[in-house]
Formats: sequence, structure tokens, C-alpha cells
Amino acid sequence: MQKRNNTLLTNDYETVRVTRVMTSTLAYALPEPNVWLFRLSFWGIIAMLAAGGIGIYRASKNLFALYRDTKDVFLSMPVTLFNWASLAVLLWIGRQDADLLSSMKSEAAQAATVWLGTFAIAVVQARKCNPGMPLLQIFSAGCGRLLLGTLSQLGALLVLAGCLFAFFGNTCGRRSRFGFGPYVSDLSTKLFLISLAASIFRMIWSIVYETDREEVNEKRGWIYGVVNVLLFCLACWGGSLLCEQYELASTDTLLRATERKKPAAVRHIIAFNPELSRTEAILSATDNGHRKTLRALIRTRSDLVTARQRAEENGNQQLMSFLK
Repeated sequence: MQKRNNTLLTNDYETVRVTRVMTSTLAYALPEPNVWLFRLSFWGIIAMLAAGGIGIYRASKNLFALYRDTKDVFLSMPVTLFNWASLAVLLWIGRQDADLLSSMKSEAAQAATVWLGTFAIAVVQARKCNPGMPLLQIFSAGCGRLLLGTLSQLGALLVLAGCLFAFFGNTCGRRSRFGFGPYVSDLSTKLFLISLAASIFRMIWSIVYETDREEVNEKRGWIYGVVNVLLFCLACWGGSLLCEQYELASTDTLLRATERKKPAAVRHIIAFNPELSRTEAILSATDNGHRKTLRALIRTRSDLVTARQRAEENGNQQLMSFLK
């Protein structure tokens, strides 16, 4: 009986030890989001929506103003664009694996700086429109400017998307698996889509020129929408050029970093090239049996399956147990 108890204790101890080892050295089976940065960005959006909604509501009651004049409305557009674009970048970085963030700290800091800078500019602009107003109301007015500017940009893009969808609805409808073709090809449906998008933007523009302090030209709404679309297209074009030239890498670059057994370089390449094929690098790391490099390379379940199959082909039992 005593011998059996000792055997059970030994087995339990061995199970705990193996569990600890596996916990500390387990390869990534699925991507793990960097929770704190993602949550911080997410709750930043929620706080912005809440404070901005309160600001728009109070401005509509003539308690304070969001804009000074027409010039101030147009000057707020690039500030709004950079504000929500930098926040979107932060959310994208926050969804990466925690170990990849070490390769993206400078980019996360730059995006956070842009977001905080544009928010500070919006608050300063709101204070100029409302001199002597308490700080809490100035904060609410700045959030209202950013939220209303974002809605204006989305509304302008919705008008463009509605027009494109209406004019090219026949082609899209025929290719759709849900059978919307007959409905989209109808002329009345096309006109309804365009009028709906235009009505939404017109409602947003009415809120813009009704929450000013001096005077906003009501007839500038269509110019405001066109400039918003042009700014968005210009930002997309500049972003695409930046993505093509910034940290561009190939499979050969990733393979060389793998062969040199440099996990930090591997994580850096993967962080800025998430769509890059990792199959050859995983096979090479599996052949070399370098666990740290494999831990940096494996990001999805398919990557893990590839490494396991290669380890089975090579008959590497230690690596197979590590990958399990």
C-alpha cells in the first residue's frame, strides 16, 4: 500500500513537472492577442464615443460650440483623419502576438503619439471656440469635434460607396451567391441607395453647421464631402506606398534569418510582413531542431501541423514531444 502511494505521488510530481515544462516551452498553437494594448485601444474608442456623443448633444442644445466658422470646419478634417487612423493602427498592433509587440514598440509609440497629438489639437481648437469654458466641457467638446468629423468622413464615403454600388450593382449582383442581382439592378433601388447615403450625409452636415459659434456656410456641404473623400483617398495612397517600402521582406529573408537561428529577427520580419509565407522557414527550423526559432515562427495551427509532420518525417522524438 505504501509502495502504491509512493508511486502515485511520484506520478503526480512527474505530471506537475511536465506541465510546468510544457507551459514554459509550449509552441504557439494559436495567435495570442496582446491583451492590455488591445483593451486600452478598445476602451479608448468607447470613451471617445461616449464623451463625443455627450459633446454633440450639448452643442446641439447651444450650451457650447464645436466649430467656430467654415474655415475651422475644414481645418478639423485632417486632424480627425489622423486621429481615427492612428487609433486603428493601435488596434491592429494590439491584436498581434505578445512577443511580436517587442518588434513594434516604436511603431506603437508613434501611433499613440499621433493619436494623443490630434486629440490635444482638437481640445485646443474647442477651447478657442469656447473661451473661458470649464475643462470638463472643453474635453467633451473636443471629443464631439472628433466624433462628428469621423461621422462626416464616413458619411461622405458612404455616398461614394452608394453611387458605386448602384452603378455597378448589375455585375456585383450576378456574382453574389445570395441572389441580390434582381433587386440591385432595379433603377428605383439604385436611386434609393444614392438618396439614402446622401440623406445621411446631409443630416450629419446639418449638425456640423448648427453647432458653430459664428457662421458656417450651409452651401459648402458638397465641397466638404468631396474634400473628405479626397483626403481619405490620399491617405490610402500614402499608406499603401509606406507599406510597400517599409520593412518589406521576402521568403528568402525570412529563411536566412531562420538558418542563422535569430528568433528576434524572425519575429521582426513576421511582425511587419504578416502575409509572408512561413512554410519553408518552418521546415528549415524543424530540420535544425532550433526550438526558439520554431517558437517565433509558429503562429497558426497550420504552422504547427507543418512542423509536426516534418518532425515525424525526420524521426525527431524530442522535437515532436516539444511540439505536442
